[in-house]
Amino acid sequence: VAPDAEIFTVRVFQDNCAYAYGSEIYNAAKTCKANNANIVSMSLGGPAQSNAERQAFDDLYVAGVLLIAAAGNDGTQRMSYPASYSSVMSVAAVDSNKNHASFSQRNNQVDIAAPGVGVLSTFPIDDCQICPRNSNGYGEINGTSMATPHVSGVAALLWQAMPDASASKLREALQNSAQDLGTSGRDPLYGKGLVQAVSALDYLEAPPSPPNTNCRDFPSNWFDSDGPDYTCEWYAQGTNCISFGDGYENEGYTATEACCACGGGMADNNVPPATPPPVSTPPPVTPSPTTRAPITPSPTTTPPSAAPVDNNDGPIASCIDFNGWYDIDGPEYGCNYYAEGFNCYLHGDSFMNQGATANTACCVCGGGTLAVDDNDDGGGNPTTPPICTDVQDWYDSDGAEYDCDFYADDNNCSTFGSEFSNFGYTANEACCVCGGGI
Repeated sequence: VAPDAEIFTVRVFQDNCAYAYGSEIYNAAKTCKANNANIVSMSLGGPAQSNAERQAFDDLYVAGVLLIAAAGNDGTQRMSYPASYSSVMSVAAVDSNKNHASFSQRNNQVDIAAPGVGVLSTFPIDDCQICPRNSNGYGEINGTSMATPHVSGVAALLWQAMPDASASKLREALQNSAQDLGTSGRDPLYGKGLVQAVSALDYLEAPPSPPNTNCRDFPSNWFDSDGPDYTCEWYAQGTNCISFGDGYENEGYTATEACCACGGGMADNNVPPATPPPVSTPPPVTPSPTTRAPITPSPTTTPPSAAPVDNNDGPIASCIDFNGWYDIDGPEYGCNYYAEGFNCYLHGDSFMNQGATANTACCVCGGGTLAVDDNDDGGGNPTTPPICTDVQDWYDSDGAEYDCDFYADDNNCSTFGSEFSNFGYTANEACCVCGGGI
């Protein structure tokens, strides 16, 4: 794909090609960066995740390295890592007819698709552990591991043509220029669609669109659901429209619909855009040790500490973190850790411990419990939310591994919660974390 690219290879698997630790993988990626690599292509993955590995990849991406990995070959909704970390591009596989490969993972972390069925590749002349013997040194292989280097190669080609582009700009170009396949827009099978080299280059070379002087933001003074800091002016900066414009709805509009900078707003001599259709989402639930808080802070600033809420003549309510809570990776990952940087946004729905994630347990992530200070007597007692119980032994129609614990990870409730009914329930009805339960 990019014949002039220089390749630096780091070996992470043992002689039997059986497994590698997460630390070995991210240390290999760091070695690539230390040797001036701009792109790290990872045709590997597994179901385990860790804060340390995720933080290492986040740091590499912020430092300007484009990270690309295979989505996985189980043909299920399950996440595979490192591909499913938000700082890594997750690559699905398609066949020669641009159809989704049956073995390719389907989940809301898939970013893009590339050829991964019947791909001609080099084989060892002698026998090897992961491929059939082939005397002439070539053979066809299926897998997202074959799709991944297609995307990495296109990225290398683009970087050669546009050496001043950033990793985030290249990722934006790759995804936004992809050929849309399947359901219109981003979907769990193809992500944004099939990688397109020429279209991606056109995207990078295109001059910025001039502002539309006949457009005005609507509603006036709109801001997103995270508060007045996130206005149309904020969305006009950098890639905020692309990254967040379809989320954080407020007053019935997202930034894509409300802000001229994001392609929304209204013409001065036109009528307002139609109110967007309602989206079926799990009903909000009161945060408790077994449920997820429905609010996620914006990923662009450190969320402010929760302030007391003044109810005028009534009691004053303030938020208290779940006592002694920390995530499954250990005591250092408590609510103080989640108050730093983008940690609520990046990790707040994962790493459940003691029946809660950070989005449930930590005030700074939108969770915690309320303490009420009665103005009449100066007292104040925490109000404990009611306890929710998942429907016993429930799992979805794809099998026992897709239970309520699976739906507690990432955005699985919103992506799959109304589908895959089993035993008469979907996850949105069976699982407390999705707003259901009993």
